[in-house]
Amino acid sequence: MRIKQTFIETLAIVIVSISLSLIVNGLRAEGISLFSDESESVDENAGFREISVEEAIQKFKTGEVLFADARPANHYAAGRIKGALNLPDSEFDEWIGDFFTETEPEREIIAYCDGEHCSLGRDLAEKLHLVGFENAYYLKNGLTRWHERSQPIESDLEVQE
Repeated sequence: MRIKQTFIETLAIVIVSISLSLIVNGLRAEGISLFSDESESVDENAGFREISVEEAIQKFKTGEVLFADARPANHYAAGRIKGALNLPDSEFDEWIGDFFTETEPEREIIAYCDGEHCSLGRDLAEKLHLVGFENAYYLKNGLTRWHERSQPIESDLEVQE
């Protein structure tokens, strides 16, 4: 009889403890999400994300963001976001060592390419994040969307405002 009573009391304590924990967690602003959408958590943990063209323009205007053109050199020379560096995704292993030593890991970087189906910007942002750049973004169809909003573009032939 004593064992049964002890079991019931222990079970009651466990139930009350769990209930209180759930209530406190629910009331906290930084509480742990118990029922999260798995696809949402994957994006949050990716460490890099797509940035809107509006956000990219605002960051460009501050002058504190680095634009990285992920396309091959000949495309970069033909036209790019003003001030962008050419960091071809296909040559990542060749330039990342120097880039890493010359660039602060906290620096905001927006990688882009051109074309609705071009993934070079996203791939570059992911690689930059994997080597330690915490603020890596990508601008999908970046050059076209940038140009459509009459933002500064330059080429090796001439500079456009």
